[in-house]
Amino acid sequence: METADKKLLSEIKNNRESAFDELFRKYYKNLTYFAIKIVKNRETAEEVVQDLLVNFWEKRHQLEPTISLKAYLFRAVFNNCVHYNKNEKRFEKTDVSFANDLSSDFENLLEQNELETRIYELIEQLPTECRKIFKLSRFEELKYKEIAAQLNISIKTVETQMSRALKFIRLNLGDYIKILIFMLLEISASTSSATGI
Repeated sequence: METADKKLLSEIKNNRESAFDELFRKYYKNLTYFAIKIVKNRETAEEVVQDLLVNFWEKRHQLEPTISLKAYLFRAVFNNCVHYNKNEKRFEKTDVSFANDLSSDFENLLEQNELETRIYELIEQLPTECRKIFKLSRFEELKYKEIAAQLNISIKTVETQMSRALKFIRLNLGDYIKILIFMLLEISASTSSATGI
C-alpha cells in the first residue's frame, strides 16, 4: 500500500474526519467513473459509491485491507455494482459471462479507467477554443470541414488546434502512455485473431 494511503487509513481508523474527507476527494470521481461502466447510469453509480464510502467510514475500525487501499475501494465498488445489477435483474443470461469477464479482467479495467480519467482531465485543461474543437472532433465525430463551418473558422485553424491538443495530451500522459500502448496492442491482437490474420 502506498505510504500516503497507509497514513490516510491510519488516520481514518483514529476517527479523523479530515482524513476521510481527503480520501473522498481523492477517489470519489474515479470510483464513480468506474461504477458507471458497470451500472450504465451516473445517478446509480454515484449512489453506489456514496453508500460504499459511508459504509467504509462506519466500519473504519474493522478495516484491514490485504491489498492497496485503492484496489480495495475499486474492488468493493465493482462488487457492489455487480450486486446491484443482479438485484435489479439487469443482467440477461448473456451478461453473466460478461460479468465474469469483468471480474477476471479487473486490473485491466482499473488501468483503462485511470487512463480515461486522466485524458478527460487533460482535455479540460486545454484552452477554450482548442478544447471545443477537440470535443467536436473526438466526441461528436465531426469532420474538420464541419467543425470549421460550425465555428466559422478555417480548416487550417482546426488542424492546428487539433495538433496542439493531441500534442498536449500526449506530453502530459506520462506513464499512462504505457497503458495506452498495451491497450492498443491488445486490441490489435484480438482483431487479428477475430479476422484470422
